[in-house]
Amino acid sequence: MAAAGLNPAPPIPRAGGDDSLNGRTALRDERPMTRLGHVALRVQDMGRAVAFYQSLGLRVTWEAEDWTYLQSPDTGDGVALLSPEYTAAGPHFAFHLADRAALDA
Repeated sequence: MAAAGLNPAPPIPRAGGDDSLNGRTALRDERPMTRLGHVALRVQDMGRAVAFYQSLGLRVTWEAEDWTYLQSPDTGDGVALLSPEYTAAGPHFAFHLADRAALDA
């Protein structure tokens, strides 16, 4: 039962069902993505950003003049912090897939 004045959330479709969400296909049982590998973020204050992610439990595993990489000690997932001077890549994220066929699907 919804609280007074609040509308209840719509039901969540079951995995593998043929339900539709605003014209989009609902979740399926096939999940080719195994995990989110890392996220790369551009930061203005490297020291402050590193301290913030360390306070969340991430550990510095690579530190260069223009970027720093921190990882979860449990999963290996990480955050790449890119300084404004870093030019080899921009902000991005990486998915780990089950295999190459999952990418081509």
